[in-house]
Amino acid sequence: MFTGIVQMQGTVTGLTGTMRERVLVLRPQGEWSPLVRLGDSIAVNGVCLTVSRLDLGVLEFDVSNETLTRTNLGQKKPGSRVNLEASMSAESLFGGHLMVGHVDGLATLMSVKEVMRSRWMEFRVAPSLAPFLAEKGSLALDGVSLTINQVRDEKDGVWVSINVIPHTLQMTTLGRLISGDDVNVEVDLVARYLERARQVDQTYASTNNHDTPTGNDTL
Repeated sequence: MFTGIVQMQGTVTGLTGTMRERVLVLRPQGEWSPLVRLGDSIAVNGVCLTVSRLDLGVLEFDVSNETLTRTNLGQKKPGSRVNLEASMSAESLFGGHLMVGHVDGLATLMSVKEVMRSRWMEFRVAPSLAPFLAEKGSLALDGVSLTINQVRDEKDGVWVSINVIPHTLQMTTLGRLISGDDVNVEVDLVARYLERARQVDQTYASTNNHDTPTGNDTL
């Protein structure tokens, strides 16, 4: 589990292997915690990956083709920056919101506007994620816990507006984004399960109504 509070950035140094499974190699941009060990879970741009190798400050992760296709990790090249967060521990501060590192899709940055020292960013998200997006709700973009300021339902998707403060711009890769860039999206975990519960309730309510005997069915 993660909180969406990015601990540092990392630089991609390589993406090797076959089309079915590749190895992502990156170097953290700071002194990584000595508690990170082989087999630990790390959120890389919000994607939960397992450390498969540690060597002189370099981290390696086995990444499936499915992950590369469904996230923006497949777009990364040597020199690309990514956000890093180690998984929560019992002593971790819970400063963001609960995340699992399972990406729901991609969002595209449509516009950026400077507002004093912050940036007002508008992202276009797939319509299928509309039920999980609400004003003042939580949303993770590239592994960063953010608050949704505005939501607009348009024909080409859901437009989400977020105000990103200077500290977040400095500490994460969001400060490097330009219009047209894709970011990984993970919707709020609570919203995900509430929507699923609603779907199940509707499905079984409909089934039960069909199974209810009518007066013509009795003798």
